[in-house]
Amino acid sequence: MNTIYYLAEGNVETLSSMFQSWRSSSDFSPEFEKFEEFLGSGLSVSLNMKLDSLYKFLLEGEYKNIYELYAGDYDTLEKNDPLFFYRFSFDTSFENGTSFQYGAVNAGNLGTVFWGDFCVYLEIPKDTVILKYNSLSVEPSGKYRYFDKDKDVNLGKLQMDLGFLQDAAQLVLLKNKKNQLIDISANYYKELVCDGEDYVEVIIEPKINLSDIRKVWFNPEIYEEETRKQFESEDDQQDSIVAVIEEMEKNRIPWEIYQ
Repeated sequence: MNTIYYLAEGNVETLSSMFQSWRSSSDFSPEFEKFEEFLGSGLSVSLNMKLDSLYKFLLEGEYKNIYELYAGDYDTLEKNDPLFFYRFSFDTSFENGTSFQYGAVNAGNLGTVFWGDFCVYLEIPKDTVILKYNSLSVEPSGKYRYFDKDKDVNLGKLQMDLGFLQDAAQLVLLKNKKNQLIDISANYYKELVCDGEDYVEVIIEPKINLSDIRKVWFNPEIYEEETRKQFESEDDQQDSIVAVIEEMEKNRIPWEIYQ
């Protein structure tokens, strides 16, 4: 069975050659030079969670993916998640695929808010595999990008979009190659890297532990809403915003409200 690492390794030279060829041409405009300079200041990896998932992570000390959370109950998973068929098909195409955890390359915003309003920034090895698009992304035609018509993973197409975290800036630039860059602000660049639903995916195989967390950013609107709910509630909710903050401070995990 294929390993995702092996496929990515087989694309490193091609990816580098494509980027260098473009970068040395007249098509690499001054706007892209400024974008490249911004990306050179540092890219991170983030993983978004809902409040209850973050609390569970903090209590247990390690992050659990869907296979661990549901303890192999695939029938329930399929009922609860309409994308599970494709998730399972993708993961089981690779050795150790059911241990995969998915994050995003991030340049300093709230990350993939589609998956949760609490953005956990991680310290991840530079040889971690990345993918140009979300592995379950859908093309404008409505077709799942990395799947054939028979719903099997198209490994050839997938490999062309794989790389490693150390080459994330190249992959981000190539992904935006056809875009017309209309701004030079940091916030605009951050959205080009990760706009909440469109992002470079990070495929993490080793377990994610509390020691891997660099910081946690809160969505200000959700923070205000959860704080109000806690204030109005007569019960001492275990997975409340207050309980989450207490656990983070207990574990000396930096957090702040995103501005």
